[in-house]
Amino acid sequence: MKQNKQAKTKNKKVTTNKSVKDFTSELTNKKVKNTKKTPNSNQNTQKISNSDKLKIVLGLIILGLSVWGYYYFKGPNILFPNANSLLSYLCPILGVIAFLLIIIYWCSFGKDIINYIKEATVELRKVVWPDRKTATRMTMLVMFFVFILALFMWISDTFIQWILYDIILRR
Repeated sequence: MKQNKQAKTKNKKVTTNKSVKDFTSELTNKKVKNTKKTPNSNQNTQKISNSDKLKIVLGLIILGLSVWGYYYFKGPNILFPNANSLLSYLCPILGVIAFLLIIIYWCSFGKDIINYIKEATVELRKVVWPDRKTATRMTMLVMFFVFILALFMWISDTFIQWILYDIILRR
């Protein structure tokens, strides 16, 4: 009888060790499977392609030309003997707009940014906002605690100042 019990407990230990090993191997396989990067995952890292680099350089050139245009049209020049301040202020504005359009609409990471903003607005629509009464009450509560904290800091500062200047330094 004792031998049967010992054999059974030995078999149980072996099966539990096997099942633990199987379970841990399954977990490690799942971890390996879950860490693979998917195309839509937020963790994927994409290198900037050469065409995107070229587009960024083009945008920076346009941005630089717009700054040059500001200084060129600010004073008298060959094209306009009189200073043209409207054109000088319009150049940087148009340059920044052109730069942003190139980055956002032509580059692949600009499209990713637009997609992210669209997804964020969808998530914002799902948020349940508090009603006006609750928002007012919570705002008043925060303002009250800020006032209490400011009062505590003022009292602490005055106390430390009194200890340092009046007691220790005896001014």
